[in-house]
Amino acid sequence: MRDTIINDNLFAEGRTVRVASQPDRIWKIDKYLNRIYYCTPVDDPTHEQRAFFERELILLESK
Repeated sequence: MRDTIINDNLFAEGRTVRVASQPDRIWKIDKYLNRIYYCTPVDDPTHEQRAFFERELILLESK
């Protein structure tokens, strides 16, 4: 039996988002794996990655 890759994510890697619980900080999506988004803050890329579920993220409008 093969493992299949399912692209069911709403946000693409590289997009910027806000987290509902921390709306003052902007995050960049680094990767999406098993329905979890791994993000780093845009203002501090040396900060370790944080994991978020899709329901926690708010997409920023592209300009």
